[in-house]
Amino acid sequence: MGSLEPLLLSEPGTADLLRSISVLELGPRHDRPDHCRIPGVGAEPVPSRGDFVRDHSSEHFSKYELNGGDYDYFIPGSMTEIAENVRERYNDLIDDDPDTDYGIIISSGYRNPRRNDRIGGKSDSKHQWGRAVDLVPSSRLPPNMTEADAMNRIEEAASEVGGYYVEHEGDHVHVHQ
Repeated sequence: MGSLEPLLLSEPGTADLLRSISVLELGPRHDRPDHCRIPGVGAEPVPSRGDFVRDHSSEHFSKYELNGGDYDYFIPGSMTEIAENVRERYNDLIDDDPDTDYGIIISSGYRNPRRNDRIGGKSDSKHQWGRAVDLVPSSRLPPNMTEADAMNRIEEAASEVGGYYVEHEGDHVHVHQ
């Protein structure tokens, strides 16, 4: 058996080898490797490739609302469930007529770490894992209801649905699991 020689960084192909090793250790890329949330550094491990989808929508929310950055791939996580549950309760709170639908809009859904950093999001933001939505009322409001009233009703609906962290942040209501 020969002795093991140390790997010199100046040897051809070493940089590619190290890049391959780091991707294997860190898991699949989340937008770009330099913006991964690394276990022990970020709040949660880097999502796996299976967490990402190309297309996803729900009965009332388009992929463009859920996929706030309009990325080719994104993580829907539990955003759809959160948004649909809050929307249903919101409509119940503001109108007794089940055929009337005032709706809410997702102003921010999934964000990759780069976009999250750019807009000043928290480094452990649940948006990066598809587990948070920011909600606002649609432009169609019930008679005699202001946008501020509607925002308060969204907050109330999210709190009543239960199981979620809810925070009214001025221009939107943030909801996450």
